[in-house]
Amino acid sequence: MQLLATVLEQHAPSPRKFRADIPRGLAAILLRCLAKQPGDRFKNYAELTQALTPYSSAAPTPATLGLRFVAGAVDQALLGVICFVIMELISGDFMTVMDTSARRSHVMWGWMLSGLVIGVGYFALLEGIWGFTLGKALCRLRVVGPDHSSPGWRALGRALMYVLLPPLPYWIAFQGDPRVYLNQPQAVQYLMSSTFLVALLVLFCTARRRNGFGAIHDLGHENPGESRAQHCNRGPNWR
Repeated sequence: MQLLATVLEQHAPSPRKFRADIPRGLAAILLRCLAKQPGDRFKNYAELTQALTPYSSAAPTPATLGLRFVAGAVDQALLGVICFVIMELISGDFMTVMDTSARRSHVMWGWMLSGLVIGVGYFALLEGIWGFTLGKALCRLRVVGPDHSSPGWRALGRALMYVLLPPLPYWIAFQGDPRVYLNQPQAVQYLMSSTFLVALLVLFCTARRRNGFGAIHDLGHENPGESRAQHCNRGPNWR
Protein backbone atom coordinates (compact mmCIF):
# COMPACT_ATOMS: atom_id res chain seq x y z
CA MET A 1 0.00 0.00 0.00
CA GLN A 2 2.85 2.37 0.74
CA LEU A 3 4.38 1.66 -2.66
CA LEU A 4 1.05 2.30 -4.42
CA ALA A 5 0.58 5.54 -2.50
CA THR A 6 4.07 6.68 -3.48
CA VAL A 7 3.44 5.90 -7.15
CA LEU A 8 0.13 7.75 -7.14
CA GLU A 9 1.06 10.80 -5.10
CA GLN A 10 4.79 11.53 -5.22
CA HIS A 11 6.71 12.80 -8.21
CA ALA A 12 9.65 10.76 -9.39
CA PRO A 13 13.04 12.10 -8.25
CA SER A 14 15.38 13.51 -10.84
CA PRO A 15 17.76 10.88 -12.25
CA ARG A 16 20.55 13.41 -11.62
CA LYS A 17 20.10 12.60 -7.93
CA PHE A 18 21.62 9.18 -8.68
CA ARG A 19 23.76 10.06 -11.74
CA ALA A 20 25.05 13.64 -11.62
CA ASP A 21 26.61 13.27 -15.08
CA ILE A 22 23.19 12.97 -16.76
CA PRO A 23 22.49 16.18 -18.77
CA ARG A 24 19.87 18.42 -17.22
CA GLY A 25 17.85 18.48 -20.43
CA LEU A 26 17.79 14.69 -20.64
CA ALA A 27 16.75 14.46 -16.98
CA ALA A 28 13.87 16.84 -17.71
CA ILE A 29 12.75 14.62 -20.61
CA LEU A 30 12.76 11.53 -18.37
CA LEU A 31 10.76 13.31 -15.68
CA ARG A 32 8.25 14.44 -18.28
CA CYS A 33 7.82 10.81 -19.36
CA LEU A 34 7.09 9.95 -15.71
CA ALA A 35 4.59 12.78 -15.17
CA LYS A 36 1.49 11.79 -13.20
CA GLN A 37 -0.95 13.48 -15.56
CA PRO A 38 -1.10 12.15 -19.15
CA GLY A 39 -1.40 15.70 -20.47
CA ASP A 40 1.99 16.54 -18.99
CA ARG A 41 3.75 13.75 -20.92
CA PHE A 42 4.81 13.74 -24.56
CA LYS A 43 1.87 13.56 -26.95
CA ASN A 44 3.39 10.89 -29.19
CA TYR A 45 6.62 9.06 -30.02
CA ALA A 46 7.52 11.60 -32.71
CA GLU A 47 7.57 14.40 -30.13
CA LEU A 48 9.64 12.27 -27.75
CA THR A 49 12.06 11.36 -30.55
CA GLN A 50 12.56 15.01 -31.43
CA ALA A 51 13.27 15.86 -27.79
CA LEU A 52 15.81 13.04 -27.50
CA THR A 53 17.64 13.81 -30.76
CA PRO A 54 20.22 16.19 -29.18
CA TYR A 55 21.29 13.38 -26.86
CA SER A 56 22.00 10.89 -29.61
CA SER A 57 25.21 8.91 -29.31
CA ALA A 58 26.25 10.26 -32.71
CA ALA A 59 28.84 13.01 -32.33
CA PRO A 60 27.70 16.41 -33.62
CA THR A 61 29.51 17.85 -36.62
CA PRO A 62 30.70 21.47 -36.30
CA ALA A 63 28.91 23.71 -38.78
CA THR A 64 30.94 25.22 -41.58
CA LEU A 65 31.39 28.96 -41.89
CA GLY A 66 29.33 28.92 -45.08
CA LEU A 67 26.29 27.45 -43.33
CA ARG A 68 26.65 29.85 -40.43
CA PHE A 69 26.83 32.78 -42.85
CA VAL A 70 23.64 31.69 -44.62
CA ALA A 71 21.83 31.13 -41.32
CA GLY A 72 22.97 34.54 -40.06
CA ALA A 73 21.84 36.27 -43.27
CA VAL A 74 18.38 34.68 -42.97
CA ASP A 75 18.11 35.76 -39.33
CA GLN A 76 19.19 39.33 -40.11
CA ALA A 77 16.68 39.56 -42.94
CA LEU A 78 13.95 38.22 -40.67
CA LEU A 79 14.84 40.71 -37.93
CA GLY A 80 14.67 43.51 -40.48
CA VAL A 81 11.16 42.44 -41.47
CA ILE A 82 10.09 42.21 -37.81
CA CYS A 83 11.39 45.70 -37.04
CA PHE A 84 9.74 47.10 -40.18
CA VAL A 85 6.37 45.56 -39.27
CA ILE A 86 6.60 46.88 -35.70
CA MET A 87 7.45 50.34 -37.00
CA GLU A 88 4.49 50.25 -39.38
CA LEU A 89 2.12 49.11 -36.64
CA ILE A 90 3.26 51.81 -34.23
CA SER A 91 3.67 54.75 -36.60
CA GLY A 92 1.46 53.83 -39.53
CA ASP A 93 3.83 55.60 -41.92
CA PHE A 94 7.35 54.25 -42.35
CA MET A 95 8.66 57.13 -44.49
CA THR A 96 7.43 59.78 -42.06
CA VAL A 97 9.17 58.01 -39.18
CA MET A 98 12.44 57.77 -41.12
CA ASP A 99 12.25 61.45 -42.06
CA THR A 100 11.58 62.43 -38.45
CA SER A 101 14.39 60.15 -37.27
CA ALA A 102 16.84 61.81 -39.65
CA ARG A 103 16.02 65.23 -38.19
CA ARG A 104 15.64 64.30 -34.53
CA SER A 105 18.37 62.13 -33.08
CA HIS A 106 16.33 61.08 -30.01
CA VAL A 107 13.78 59.37 -32.29
CA MET A 108 16.52 57.46 -34.08
CA TRP A 109 18.05 56.56 -30.72
CA GLY A 110 14.75 55.03 -29.69
CA TRP A 111 14.38 52.98 -32.85
CA MET A 112 17.99 51.79 -32.80
CA LEU A 113 17.83 50.75 -29.15
CA SER A 114 14.54 48.98 -29.81
CA GLY A 115 16.10 47.12 -32.72
CA LEU A 116 19.05 46.04 -30.58
CA VAL A 117 16.75 44.80 -27.82
CA ILE A 118 14.66 42.85 -30.32
CA GLY A 119 17.81 41.33 -31.85
CA VAL A 120 19.29 40.29 -28.50
CA GLY A 121 15.96 38.85 -27.38
CA TYR A 122 15.51 36.95 -30.65
CA PHE A 123 18.85 35.13 -30.43
CA ALA A 124 18.97 34.76 -26.64
CA LEU A 125 15.49 33.30 -26.25
CA LEU A 126 15.38 31.01 -29.28
CA GLU A 127 18.92 29.70 -28.89
CA GLY A 128 18.74 29.56 -25.11
CA ILE A 129 15.50 27.57 -25.01
CA TRP A 130 15.48 25.52 -28.21
CA GLY A 131 19.06 25.85 -29.42
CA PHE A 132 18.22 27.32 -32.82
CA THR A 133 16.79 30.37 -34.54
CA LEU A 134 14.68 30.20 -37.69
CA GLY A 135 17.75 30.76 -39.84
CA LYS A 136 19.63 27.94 -38.13
CA ALA A 137 16.58 25.69 -38.38
CA LEU A 138 16.48 26.22 -42.15
CA CYS A 139 20.18 25.34 -42.36
CA ARG A 140 19.74 22.36 -40.00
CA LEU A 141 22.02 23.85 -37.37
CA ARG A 142 21.74 23.86 -33.61
CA VAL A 143 23.62 25.62 -30.82
CA VAL A 144 24.53 23.07 -28.16
CA GLY A 145 26.10 23.24 -24.74
CA PRO A 146 28.71 20.93 -23.24
CA ASP A 147 26.15 18.19 -22.63
CA HIS A 148 24.50 18.53 -26.07
CA SER A 149 21.59 20.46 -24.54
CA SER A 150 20.55 24.03 -25.35
CA PRO A 151 22.97 26.63 -23.92
CA GLY A 152 20.35 28.20 -21.63
CA TRP A 153 21.36 31.50 -20.02
CA ARG A 154 24.75 31.43 -21.79
CA ALA A 155 22.89 32.27 -25.01
CA LEU A 156 22.36 35.78 -23.63
CA GLY A 157 26.10 36.47 -23.55
CA ARG A 158 26.52 35.13 -27.08
CA ALA A 159 23.60 37.24 -28.31
CA LEU A 160 24.95 40.41 -26.71
CA MET A 161 28.32 40.01 -28.43
CA TYR A 162 26.83 39.04 -31.79
CA VAL A 163 24.23 41.84 -31.88
CA LEU A 164 26.04 44.72 -30.15
CA LEU A 165 29.58 44.47 -31.54
CA PRO A 166 28.89 45.08 -35.31
CA PRO A 167 27.14 48.49 -34.86
CA LEU A 168 29.57 49.58 -32.14
CA PRO A 169 31.85 51.63 -34.48
CA TYR A 170 28.83 53.68 -35.60
CA TRP A 171 27.79 54.41 -32.03
CA ILE A 172 31.34 55.42 -31.08
CA ALA A 173 31.89 57.63 -34.14
CA PHE A 174 28.53 59.41 -34.24
CA GLN A 175 27.02 58.81 -30.78
CA GLY A 176 23.97 57.42 -32.52
CA ASP A 177 23.11 60.83 -34.04
CA PRO A 178 21.93 60.30 -37.67
CA ARG A 179 22.44 63.98 -38.49
CA VAL A 180 26.18 63.69 -37.88
CA TYR A 181 26.30 60.60 -40.08
CA LEU A 182 24.30 62.19 -42.92
CA ASN A 183 26.52 65.30 -42.89
CA GLN A 184 29.62 63.21 -43.58
CA PRO A 185 31.07 62.85 -47.10
CA GLN A 186 29.71 59.88 -49.02
CA ALA A 187 33.05 58.11 -48.82
CA VAL A 188 32.92 58.28 -45.01
CA GLN A 189 29.38 56.94 -45.02
CA TYR A 190 30.43 53.96 -47.16
CA LEU A 191 33.41 53.38 -44.88
CA MET A 192 31.24 53.37 -41.75
CA SER A 193 28.75 51.04 -43.42
CA SER A 194 31.54 48.56 -44.11
CA THR A 195 32.56 48.48 -40.43
CA PHE A 196 29.57 46.20 -39.77
CA LEU A 197 31.15 43.49 -41.91
CA VAL A 198 34.59 44.16 -40.45
CA ALA A 199 33.19 43.66 -36.95
CA LEU A 200 31.65 40.34 -38.02
CA LEU A 201 35.03 39.26 -39.42
CA VAL A 202 36.62 40.13 -36.06
CA LEU A 203 34.04 37.96 -34.30
CA PHE A 204 34.95 35.01 -36.50
CA CYS A 205 38.71 35.59 -36.58
CA THR A 206 39.21 32.68 -34.16
CA ALA A 207 37.31 30.18 -36.33
CA ARG A 208 39.53 27.21 -37.13
CA ARG A 209 38.72 23.66 -38.09
CA ARG A 210 40.58 22.39 -35.02
CA ASN A 211 38.30 24.35 -32.66
CA GLY A 212 35.07 23.50 -34.48
CA PHE A 213 35.00 26.86 -36.29
CA GLY A 214 34.38 28.57 -32.97
CA ALA A 215 33.90 32.33 -33.14
CA ILE A 216 34.74 34.70 -30.28
CA HIS A 217 31.17 34.65 -28.99
CA ASP A 218 31.37 30.84 -28.96
CA LEU A 219 34.66 30.68 -27.07
CA GLY A 220 34.07 33.55 -24.69
CA HIS A 221 31.56 31.75 -22.46
CA GLU A 222 33.40 28.56 -21.67
CA ASN A 223 32.93 27.30 -18.12
CA PRO A 224 35.71 25.44 -16.26
CA GLY A 225 35.44 21.72 -16.90
CA GLU A 226 32.94 22.17 -19.71
CA SER A 227 33.22 22.36 -23.46
CA ARG A 228 32.19 25.53 -25.22
CA ALA A 229 28.76 25.96 -26.79
CA GLN A 230 29.10 25.51 -30.53
CA HIS A 231 27.02 25.41 -33.68
CA CYS A 232 26.55 21.82 -34.78
CA ASN A 233 24.98 20.19 -37.79
CA ARG A 234 22.44 17.72 -36.47
CA GLY A 235 22.71 15.53 -39.52
CA PRO A 236 20.07 13.15 -40.91
CA ASN A 237 18.16 12.89 -37.62
CA TRP A 238 17.07 16.54 -37.80
CA ARG A 239 13.31 16.98 -37.42
